[in-house]
Amino acid sequence: MYRKSFPKCKIEGDFEPVEFEHLMFQGAVPKKCSLCSNLFEGECLRGIELMEDYLTLDHGACKIEGLTHPVEIEIKNGSPIYVPKKCLECQFLLKSNSRGYICISDKNVWGDFPRSLDWGDWKPDYPIAGLRIDKAMIVTKELIALLIDKKTVKAIKLYRALNAIDTIKEASDAIKTLSNKLNEHYNNLS
Repeated sequence: MYRKSFPKCKIEGDFEPVEFEHLMFQGAVPKKCSLCSNLFEGECLRGIELMEDYLTLDHGACKIEGLTHPVEIEIKNGSPIYVPKKCLECQFLLKSNSRGYICISDKNVWGDFPRSLDWGDWKPDYPIAGLRIDKAMIVTKELIALLIDKKTVKAIKLYRALNAIDTIKEASDAIKTLSNKLNEHYNNLS
């Protein structure tokens, strides 16, 4: 589930809950998020260009101590799903049909906007990128590594296999889009 948590939020602020409603959903969001222009429908836009998806809000560290490196919890559509190690056996970890794995600690406070999983100081060793065409496409660490290493043909083959793409042109266009996103990401770091 770290795909929904990175890049990490860099905004400093108060994590105290502030009441929040969106459509039929009610609960709270962290105060720092309630004041932020990236708040959208109870989620965050901070990585929208790279991910083409909303990210989780930053609730800060949870009260449970433990290791925060990723541990595989299941395979979905051929891709592993990870949670922080300390969450693996935690009573507050719940699989939601709409949000994937979530933390239900303090559910009475956060309501329909659950706490984000606590990844501590851990961060992925590669940029997390996403792609939506008519749905969210599968983009794995191996695919990103191929693109970073400029192994475009292998990346096209892997992308086609991961997403059951019929045409080379469709896969090639998607790989070009992902490559451009990664190049822009690295240019922004400079």
